[in-house]
Amino acid sequence: MFKKLIKIQNVGKFRACCAAGDVQFRKITLFYAENGRGKTTLCDIFRSLQSGTGELIAGRATLGAGTEPTAEILLEGSKTTFKDGSWSANYPNIEVYDSKFIYENVYTGDHVAHEHKKNLYKVIIGEEGVALARKVDELDVKIRNANKNLSAKASVVKQYVPTGMSIEAFRALEKDDEIDQNIAFQQKVVAALQKVAQIVAKPALSKLSLPSLPTGFQELLAKSLEDVSEEAENIIRTHMQTHMQEPKETWLSEGLGLLIDETCPFCGQSLHGNSLLAAYRTYFAATYNKLKADVDIMKSTVASFATEADFLRLKQTILQNQTLCEYWTQFITIDAPSLAMTQIHTPLEELRSTALRYAEDKVAHPLDAVELGEDFAVALESYEDARSLVDEYNSSVEAANKIIQAKKAEATAGDLSKAERELTQLQASQVRHKPNVDKVCEELRQAVAAKKSFEVEKQTAKNDLEQYSITVFPRYQGRINNLLEMFGASFRIKNTRGRYTGGTPSSTYHLVINDEQIELGDANTPLDRPSFKNTLSAGDKSTLALAFFLTQLKHNPTLAQKVVIFDDPFTSQDRSRRTCTQQELCRLSREASQVIVLSHDSSFLKLIWDEFPSAGVKPLQLTRMGPNTTITEWDIEDQVRGDYFQNHAILRKYRDYGEGDSRHVAKTIRPLLEGYLRFKLPGSFGDKDWLGDFIKLIREADPTNPIAAGQVILEDLEDLNNYSKWYHHDQNPSADTQPIDEGELEAYVKRALNLVGGF
Repeated sequence: MFKKLIKIQNVGKFRACCAAGDVQFRKITLFYAENGRGKTTLCDIFRSLQSGTGELIAGRATLGAGTEPTAEILLEGSKTTFKDGSWSANYPNIEVYDSKFIYENVYTGDHVAHEHKKNLYKVIIGEEGVALARKVDELDVKIRNANKNLSAKASVVKQYVPTGMSIEAFRALEKDDEIDQNIAFQQKVVAALQKVAQIVAKPALSKLSLPSLPTGFQELLAKSLEDVSEEAENIIRTHMQTHMQEPKETWLSEGLGLLIDETCPFCGQSLHGNSLLAAYRTYFAATYNKLKADVDIMKSTVASFATEADFLRLKQTILQNQTLCEYWTQFITIDAPSLAMTQIHTPLEELRSTALRYAEDKVAHPLDAVELGEDFAVALESYEDARSLVDEYNSSVEAANKIIQAKKAEATAGDLSKAERELTQLQASQVRHKPNVDKVCEELRQAVAAKKSFEVEKQTAKNDLEQYSITVFPRYQGRINNLLEMFGASFRIKNTRGRYTGGTPSSTYHLVINDEQIELGDANTPLDRPSFKNTLSAGDKSTLALAFFLTQLKHNPTLAQKVVIFDDPFTSQDRSRRTCTQQELCRLSREASQVIVLSHDSSFLKLIWDEFPSAGVKPLQLTRMGPNTTITEWDIEDQVRGDYFQNHAILRKYRDYGEGDSRHVAKTIRPLLEGYLRFKLPGSFGDKDWLGDFIKLIREADPTNPIAAGQVILEDLEDLNNYSKWYHHDQNPSADTQPIDEGELEAYVKRALNLVGGF
C-alpha cells in the first residue's frame, strides 16, 4: 500500500516534485489533473515500480534537465528509491489501467492484433494461469535454445555424413569390428559391377597339361621277337659281326625293302636258294615288322616329348594365369595358383633325354629287351614329383574358377546402385566410429535428448495450462458480459478461448451484435467485412477494455494485496456509463488493498468521493507550478460546489431519460459551460462576464496565456452559445416564446455534455 510520493525529480513534467502538506494516500486516493499535467507519467512510475523496469522512467527523463531522474516513494512500513536507473526495491502488487494496458492487451487504433491476443490471454488466465503460461514460455525458450545447440551440433556431425544419408541414419550406424575387410570386399563388388561387360567376357584360369611318355614305353622296351629262330638270329649276327664295323639290324629291314629281284645289290650274285636270305625273310616277318614299327613310333614320340614348344606352352599358361589373377583380385579374393617353370622344366627335360637314349637303343636292337636303369627311375621320380605339383596347381585353378564363375553370375544379376549404397554405408560406418566423430555424435545425441525432454515438459505444462483455461475462460466470459450489460453496451462476447497459434498461448473471442457473431479480424480485414474495427464505437472499445481489466481483478486470488490504479477510466465512454463505472470502482475499493484514480473529470471523482466517508478517501491534485508539476491537496468540495453539478444533472437527465422542461434545459446549457470554464480556467474571467465574453477572451488570448488552452474547443463553444442565447432574455427578448425543436435540443445537449467531459 502506498503512503506517500515523497519526491519525483526530472521525470517528465515532474522536474522537482516534493511532498508538501497532507498528501498522504488513503485507501482510496483521487488525483485530479488537467490533461498534460503528468497522469500518464505517474502511471509509468507506478508500472516501473511494479515490474522493476527502470527503462520506463529513464525513457521519460525530463528533456534538458541535465541530471538523471530520481524518485522516492513511501510504502507501508518501508521506502523505495529510484536512482541510477533502478529501484532499491520493487513492489509487484500493482495493477494499472491506462492507455498502455489497452494498447498492449485489447486493441491499438481500431483493430486487434495477434500481440493483443497473446497479452490478453495472460490477463484472462490471471496470476495462477500466468505462472503456468510462463512455464510454457520458459520451456519454449529452452526448446529454442536447445534447437540452436542441436543445430550447431548437427552442423559438426553433418560434415562427416555422406551425401544422401540423413544425420539420424548416420548416428544409428552400428560398429563393425571387421569394417576394413568388409569395405575391401564391397569395393571389389562395386568395381566388378562397374565392369560387368568386361567381367563377363574375361576368361577364367587355364589348367596345365603336362606332356607324358608314350603309353607302354617300358613294356615295348622289354619286348623281343620270339618267332625269329635262334639259327636265323645267329646267322644274322655272325654275318653282321663279320661284315659290319658296327652291327645294326636296321640295314636289313631297309635293304630288304630295296630288293628288285633275287640279285644282291652289292655283288650282283644271285640270291636264289641262299639260306642267309631265307633267314632274313623269316626274321623280318610281319611280327618283326610290327615290333619295329612300334619301336620307331615310340622313339619318334619320345623325341617329341617335352619339346621347347611344350615348355613355351606351359610357360604361357602360367604367365596368362598370373595376369588373370591380378585382374580378378580387383573383384574377388582367390588363392592364386603358383608354380615355377624350373619345377617342371628340369624333370621333363631329364626324363626326355633319358627316355630318348633307351628308345634309340631299342630302335638299334629291336629284338633285345632293353632294361631301364637307375637313371631312368630317378628321372621318372622327378617327373612324377613335377606332375604332383601340376595337379596341385590345377586344383588351385579349379577352386579359383569356381569363385570367378560365381562373380560372373553375380555381376550379370548385380545392382550397381545398391552396391554403391552399401559401400557408402560401410565407409560411413567406418567414419562414424572414429573417436572424434563418435564424440560429436554423442554430443548431438545429448542435444537431441535435451530437446526431447524439454518438449515433453512443455507438452505437460501446456496440458496443465489448457485444463486450467477450460475452467477460467467460461467464467471470465460470463463476468465480461455481466459488466457489458451493466454498462449498457449493445454487444457481448462469445467463444472466448485459448489457442496456440505459432506455439505461443493466445486468446480469441467473437463479438455478438444483434445475435450475429462477428470475428475480431485484424488490421488487414477489409472494410466491407464486419469486424472489431468497424462495428464498435470508441466508447464501446473503451468499455470492453475496462471490462477486461475489472474481470481480471475479480478473478485474481491476491486482489486483497493489490494496489489498483486507474488513469481516466471514463475516457471515451458514453456519459451514461459514468455511474456504472463509479460503482464498479467503489466496489473494487472494498476488495483491493488500495485504489488510486487519476482523472481530468472532477465530477466523476466527486461521484466516488460521495460514496465513502471522507476519512477513507484522499483527494489530491497534480498542480502546475511554472514548468513543474507537483502534488498538492485538493479541496474537492470547494471545487465542485455551486450550480455546476446541478446544471450538469439537468442536462444528463434530459439526455438519458428525456426528463425536464425543454425550455429550462435549453437555458441551462450556457451556465453549465460558464461554470465549466471557470472551473477549468480559474481566475481567468470576471464575475460579471458571461459565455460570450469568455469566448472573446479565449479567441484573442496570446499563446502564452493559460486561457489559450480553451481554443481547442472554441468552435463548439461558439456553436453552443449561438444556440443557447435564443433562450436568455439578455440576448433575446422573445426567449420565453422562442420555439424549441426537441431533436435539435437533444443534439445540443449531447454536444454540451461531451464537451465538458472531454476538455
